[in-house]
Amino acid sequence: PVVTMITFPLVVLISIITWFRSLHDMHVALQVAWVILTSALLCSIVLVSCRNPGILPRYAEMPPNEEWIWNDQALTFRPDGAKYDVECAAVIEQFDHTCPWTGTAIGKNNMIAFKMFLNLIFICAFIDVALNLFTTASSSFLI
Repeated sequence: PVVTMITFPLVVLISIITWFRSLHDMHVALQVAWVILTSALLCSIVLVSCRNPGILPRYAEMPPNEEWIWNDQALTFRPDGAKYDVECAAVIEQFDHTCPWTGTAIGKNNMIAFKMFLNLIFICAFIDVALNLFTTASSSFLI
């Protein structure tokens, strides 16, 4: 719910404001670059929040030829790098954290998309702020 109610609408709203306030009359190359970066940001949000983070099935008995550890919270065996995520109520392979902005656990299968999301959110935020400040500064010189 967080990604659909807060993160995604926030990114879309800021992008729409930037487009209509600053970008609509700028050079086409700048518009194309901005659209590509913003689209990549929106795709990365979807990839992080909709992809399986690496949820492992539950094992009541230790898998053969494996050295796994019993987890009392999950009531299952887990490999050494996996951890139980309380918010997802699952064992996640290479669990890093639960992201409040995407509303999902970050683990082995969505870590690359999460890093892409982090980088793009800072790049897009910087560009949007710079464009809006540039538009504000240039319009104040005309007055």
